[in-house]
Amino acid sequence: MASIIRPFTRAAACLARQPLVVRTAPSSRLPPAPTRQVFAAPFSHGRQLRAQDGGDAGTGMSEADVGGFSVAPFTPDVLTPEEREEYNTLTPEQRNEFNKEMEKAIDLLRNSDETVEALNQMERDFFEIERDIEYPTSIPRIKPEGFWAEDEEDEFARAKDGDDHFNDDDITTMAHTELDAHRDVRHFARIAAWEMPLLSTLAKPFTVPSKEQILRFRYTTYMGENHPAQEKVVVELCSKDLVPTYLTEAQRQTFLKLVGPRYKPEKDIVRMSCEKFSTSAQNKRYLGDLIQTLIREAKDEANNKAFKDIPLDLRHHKPKSKYTFPKEWEVTPERRKQLDALREKQKQIAETQVFVVDGNEVVGDVAPGMAAVRV
Repeated sequence: MASIIRPFTRAAACLARQPLVVRTAPSSRLPPAPTRQVFAAPFSHGRQLRAQDGGDAGTGMSEADVGGFSVAPFTPDVLTPEEREEYNTLTPEQRNEFNKEMEKAIDLLRNSDETVEALNQMERDFFEIERDIEYPTSIPRIKPEGFWAEDEEDEFARAKDGDDHFNDDDITTMAHTELDAHRDVRHFARIAAWEMPLLSTLAKPFTVPSKEQILRFRYTTYMGENHPAQEKVVVELCSKDLVPTYLTEAQRQTFLKLVGPRYKPEKDIVRMSCEKFSTSAQNKRYLGDLIQTLIREAKDEANNKAFKDIPLDLRHHKPKSKYTFPKEWEVTPERRKQLDALREKQKQIAETQVFVVDGNEVVGDVAPGMAAVRV
């Protein structure tokens, strides 16, 4: 029975797809041919758009004239090739039963007023969406920028193209950028006003590190962005803090020799860093294990004997000269009084001098030199 129902449903769908619409219109009332070139929509069937008053454009047809579906009697020729193959595989009894079912369906379509009205309404709706769409027959030609600009993007819109015309109803791109920056500023301002004060509940009072806490770790945080250096961790410690809890003085010297150029003798600081791992926690753990390894190696008696005769190498450290300000240049109240007295004396000398040129004196000074030149 299933093999009979399946061809029946396919045949019913095939009948529904048949274009059996009957349309009649006087040829003398056909609309004139268009004077401009247009491209019809893919779903158009040659009919022109009807007027808004319900009649056909230029034909005088009303909505009542549109429709009139007629269903042809069923024949095996209306089946598709696949359905025809299935139909041929049926027995004569099954074919008769299938033909009877198809005839019943066709009679139902013919005699049911609701079905005919629904099909007519579909035809009227089809006329409503049928349109003639105009497409531009000419494409704007883009002026080439030359051989050297073939693969470059036209960022500044120097070449004319088919873009929409700017109607001056929006702001420019630069204005949008400024507006985005303004939004970002307002966003962070709201955070500073409403969320930052809540961090005060997480504040902890400062406590002086104990003697066991000799390691000082330093992290680098880049707010609002990801940076390759944000996983780097730096550790510092004073070598004298290791004595006498962890090392003796001789072992401390061995520890400094093992550290090498990471020791700063000016402040007695050992500084090491690590950024080989993807997270700062891993780098911190690595530095902690490294310091424990150095302390363990410094306690080894074999290493103490090996490094005993080797002096501590400080060639990596370049001491910087620190210049002190001379005490004579310091402006004290007594020095200020001396400077004022000296300036007053120079002022009095300048006022007593008379800058009058005596010609006889000038000639007397120059004449001996002129006589020597002539000789």
